[in-house]
Amino acid sequence: MAGNYVLIPKPPQYYILFTASARRACKKTGPNGPEEDALNSANSMANLTKQARKRARNRVTSHDVARLAGVSQAAVSRVYRQGASASAAMREKVREAARQLGYRPNAIARGLSSRRSNMVALIMLRQTHLTYPDSLVEISSSFSSRGIQVLLFSIETYDELDDTVDRVLQYQVDGAVIGGTFNRAQRQAFDEAGIPVIYYGLAPRGAPYSCVDCDNGKGTEWLAEQLLSAGHRRFGIMAGPKSGAVARERTRMLEAGLRAGGADDVMIVHCGYEYENARRGFAELVRTNRRLPDAVAAITDSLAIGSIDEARENFGLDVPGDISITGFDGVRTGGLEPYKLTTIRLPRKRMAAAVVDLLTDRIEDPDLSPEVRLFTGIPVSGQTVRNANDA
Repeated sequence: MAGNYVLIPKPPQYYILFTASARRACKKTGPNGPEEDALNSANSMANLTKQARKRARNRVTSHDVARLAGVSQAAVSRVYRQGASASAAMREKVREAARQLGYRPNAIARGLSSRRSNMVALIMLRQTHLTYPDSLVEISSSFSSRGIQVLLFSIETYDELDDTVDRVLQYQVDGAVIGGTFNRAQRQAFDEAGIPVIYYGLAPRGAPYSCVDCDNGKGTEWLAEQLLSAGHRRFGIMAGPKSGAVARERTRMLEAGLRAGGADDVMIVHCGYEYENARRGFAELVRTNRRLPDAVAAITDSLAIGSIDEARENFGLDVPGDISITGFDGVRTGGLEPYKLTTIRLPRKRMAAAVVDLLTDRIEDPDLSPEVRLFTGIPVSGQTVRNANDA
């Protein structure tokens, strides 16, 4: 996968590895019992410490590289700092000297001298929807291009957020990108630690945080127009979980647009973002209503894809012949032949670049005012809405 990020596992994984190693170590004893083994271990540790000190004394520094290359130490720093100005000739000269000396820049020391870690946390809920991998790639690649390491904290449910926030704070990150909904106490933990936060998606209402999102208003307006112009009047909305800020906004805007356009009825079903939940949600929508909806507007592509499969496989419905279904996000799976989904594609590259800009600006100047950046999605006509001539 492209990008530059490190997946941070949960603490129990470390504990399991440690205890397994401890058990193996405890089984080893010297010929004269555990006392001799303990003495041997102490001697080994002392030898390792001496070797480490010797390596530290002999370690090649940027000053050594500068002397061999005939340049200043600042020039060496510029060559190894992403985004810094250095000519091609300078880079070649410095890198050749570094190769001869076996020099590798010390990222940790560089962070200590600048009082920054050059690391940011990316906290994403795996169950959000199919945009997870695409969003991860774009955001991590954008940070990597600035020389910033991304620590990925991937969570399964919102119940894990308290522990996740605690783990994030242990890494002394310079900032955090949040793809999900945090409560007030969790947000306050970042504020008290002086860590700037950017939301990938809508920030909580009234919360003083910058965010980057798709323009849900324009996107839902286009989708509503497609469905209404096809002659549909009875609608279902696959609304996702009630707790999601983006889910609530898209649902509200879709319902308003459909009713304003003359909808006779709008039925709303809330369910999790996962594929299986989408299938169950669609089945509930069909079974709890006497009349089948003409069309279903899903607030994400993952909900739309699950609905299409459930409609075809368990209800024998033709899409779009019997029922039209739309999505939102423009994930790769939705463009494949079984679906060819009518949807709104997110401009992920531009959104990721905006996330990096906003967060790095706030790392430099924490007093900047919150900013909301909305990006217009790209309409994808697809093949899951019936032709208006067939109405």
